[in-house]
Order: sequence, then C-alpha cells, then structure tokens
Amino acid sequence: ISGKKTTTPPVGIEDAVAGEAVKAIGLDGRIAIIGEAADVEVFNMGGALIAKGNLNEVNCQAGAYIVKVDGEAQKVIVK
Repeated sequence: ISGKKTTTPPVGIEDAVAGEAVKAIGLDGRIAIIGEAADVEVFNMGGALIAKGNLNEVNCQAGAYIVKVDGEAQKVIVK
C-alpha cells in the first residue's frame, strides 16, 4: 500500500437526484412526480386516463393508480 491518500469528491443532492429514476409517490389527495419527467400519464385501476402531460403533481381521490412516467409504469396508492 502506498502512502498516497485518495479521496472521492462529495456527491451533492443534484448529482444524487440526477442519477436516479423519476418516481411517482402517493400523498394525501395527490400524486407527486419526483424528478424531471417529459411525459406523465395517470390511470385509475379501471384503465381510464385521469391526467396526461408534463406534470409535477396530480390532485386525485384516495385509491390506487397506475402512473406511467416516460414509458415506465408504477403503481401508486393515494391516501
């Protein structure tokens, strides 16, 4: 082992978020989109489209939803 010490530069919040996939999370009465998404589609469990577009947040009733973010589907529960 050499006497050299190597250091790793600290990872900032921006770097950590940029490397992660966009997520949809269910909150009280709404679905929030975390990260940068180009296209968001929200469907109820019956398959009906509830909202579509470049969204950061969707107000909705309590229940289960399918959220498609940039082509990736996720199941989200809203309280």
